[in-house]
Amino acid sequence: MRGPWPLLVLLAACGRTEPVGDPPPLPPVIEPEHPAEPIVDAGVFDAGTDFIVAGACQGTNRVCPRGFHCESGTCVLNGAQSDLQVTLQWKNDPRTPDDLDLHLLEPLAGGGECEIYFGSSGIFGCGAVGTLDLDANGACADTDPTGGPGADTENIIYPPNREPPKGHYLVRVDYWGECSNSSQVPFVLTVRNAGVTTRREGLFRAGEADQGEKGSGVTVLEFDVL
Repeated sequence: MRGPWPLLVLLAACGRTEPVGDPPPLPPVIEPEHPAEPIVDAGVFDAGTDFIVAGACQGTNRVCPRGFHCESGTCVLNGAQSDLQVTLQWKNDPRTPDDLDLHLLEPLAGGGECEIYFGSSGIFGCGAVGTLDLDANGACADTDPTGGPGADTENIIYPPNREPPKGHYLVRVDYWGECSNSSQVPFVLTVRNAGVTTRREGLFRAGEADQGEKGSGVTVLEFDVL
């Protein structure tokens, strides 16, 4: 029980009791600081009803936003033909080229896991089947100065003719670089797994960027491939 109460103390030497003062106050509770956490289903990002398509290819060069490719005159999300795909998209209006990063822990057939992210390609790979298609706005270099919704997109892609590894997957999103003066960066994470689409929305705020590497980011979603 917290708060003041009379405490009777037996004074055996004189055979009587007497009240003493209130106990000393408890020390204040200080909440520890922690990194940004995703705000699930906060409605801060409208991905539309079909995030796989981003409109018609533009111009004579049939240009599409980064993370998409031109297919029969339409901009289609990279890796959309595979059984498993993990996509991170973020935007502000007007667009700000902030650097968010997609991290995926993929289970390995021999046990353990492999983290797929911007630093795990080539000789730095760990045997994952999935690959990251691009590091959007990496180190604050604007990868799509044309702007527009869906311009900032990262995909982890699996081959369309190969089943993804079975097991437990974990997705993290990291706010690597605060590359503009925006007060917040809303994002949406979309996972397509065996025909089932799952989305989670989140928000990073100014001052939360960490220039994170392997192991960085906040956990947004976990799922299983059966």
